[in-house]
Amino acid sequence: MCGLTALIGTDVSNVDVLAFQKLAQLSALRGQDSVGFFDFHLSPTRNEKECKYYKELGSAGLYFGEGGRWDNSFFWPRYHTKKNAFNPPVVLVAHARAATKGSVTKNNAHPFVHGHLIGVHNGTIHSDFEGKEKFETDSEALYSYMSKHGEQKGLDMVNQLFNAAYALMWINLKEKTFNIARNQDRPLFFSKHKHKDVCFLSSDAVFLKAVLQYVSNDYSTPTMVPKEDWVVFEINKRDILKTQEVVPIKGRHVQTFPNASTSN
Repeated sequence: MCGLTALIGTDVSNVDVLAFQKLAQLSALRGQDSVGFFDFHLSPTRNEKECKYYKELGSAGLYFGEGGRWDNSFFWPRYHTKKNAFNPPVVLVAHARAATKGSVTKNNAHPFVHGHLIGVHNGTIHSDFEGKEKFETDSEALYSYMSKHGEQKGLDMVNQLFNAAYALMWINLKEKTFNIARNQDRPLFFSKHKHKDVCFLSSDAVFLKAVLQYVSNDYSTPTMVPKEDWVVFEINKRDILKTQEVVPIKGRHVQTFPNASTSN
């Protein structure tokens, strides 16, 4: 079972980024095969792109946190100006993979980029769907489908499959949105700051409690993201969390049969 971690908001502090790193380290307990992350930055320094991503083989514990492999090479230079002023992102997402489908390779590590979508997935889609046979992993096949047919159609499709578990987090680079969705078979928790535009997400509520208690008393108790809802945030605006829009996902059709005692 993979581990997802995210930090979003326009009031992100240096301490919040450190907390994200610690949460990402803990996610290694949910998957040791590979690790990856992506971010979105409204005003990146050093002429970098708005969105950057990395993925590697190995445990998240090797890459995140102070002294980790990505600490000095990514976090410090990207989130600080040349004059050492803190310049935070508005989205940070990490993924720790426990492989269920597809070989353990860097190519099969998350995130996956297809068209204008970049995202991660916790879960397994056992059922077949259009284009799945073209990819080693069901996760990459899903993002390819969503990029080709649209996010709503992709979510409706996967949610109606009878053997599919998913918790998804992705960015639409064209629309400048951050998106989350899950079904009942995979958990995803959130904890919001009570006064600032900052929110953490994690596959594990215990991880959130363990880390955020040392950051601030103003974070809410971890709460499960509603199932079968597509939650959309506009990441190019102030107060990202206030832009939240919830779009229902088409549910599974459950066929019922008449009781044998009352049937003709």
